[in-house]
Amino acid sequence: MSRRFGLLAGMMLVLLLVGQVAAQDVSVFEKKGKDLPHKYGIQLTGGFATYGMSDMNDFIAGSSAAGFSVEDEAQSGIGFGIAILYRSHEHFRWSIGYNHLGQDKAYATWTNGGEKEILVSAGEFTVLGAYLFPITDWFALNLTAGPTIINADISVADTGGPDISDIHGRALGFLGGIGADLNLGDTWAIHFLGGYRAGKISDLLYTDTSDIEQTWYWTSSGGNRTVVADYSGIFVELGLRMYFGPGTNWVEF
Repeated sequence: MSRRFGLLAGMMLVLLLVGQVAAQDVSVFEKKGKDLPHKYGIQLTGGFATYGMSDMNDFIAGSSAAGFSVEDEAQSGIGFGIAILYRSHEHFRWSIGYNHLGQDKAYATWTNGGEKEILVSAGEFTVLGAYLFPITDWFALNLTAGPTIINADISVADTGGPDISDIHGRALGFLGGIGADLNLGDTWAIHFLGGYRAGKISDLLYTDTSDIEQTWYWTSSGGNRTVVADYSGIFVELGLRMYFGPGTNWVEF
């Protein structure tokens, strides 16, 4: 996983350097002028993401007794997002947003009728930079990358043990991908982005019955083992953008 984080961090650095060079010594933070098209906007998206929840799925299988059958594993989620957009240069755009990564579950049953269910979901805050490759006046490709903060929200329902409803954790992640913009005039555009998200939360906490915060772990043949929530995987998103006129100045730079 460290290699994946390094790859995405390097991708982000290259993206920023390319943006600087292509701007011909004009900083991507520098105000370009009020006549820059599609300078400010709001974006709404829906998406699908795969999860690397092998540890979570091992937990539901490995912590159970004989006569146990895994019915479902946590593997993916369907979510949505919202972001604000700022185009600082002809070939560079920033976005700040929030994505709900969607909910999935790991589910198992026993021959005696017992059940165990783990619901996993997460949200992330993103700060992304995109280098734009205009193809025509109405179509452009982009290379997008940036850091994310992923917040996990997990609950456990177990007929053979205590229910836990407030398992949570947070970690820094990275997101990178290739996208496309299809402009439908001056105001509306269709947005697409596909790529890879890296984000593993290794410190999951919950409050026990004595009102004490504990690290979530399970006992395996090798001893106590903390449970990891891994939201790393491939993602795709499709959405709609609404742009505001070049004279709209939310913040003066």
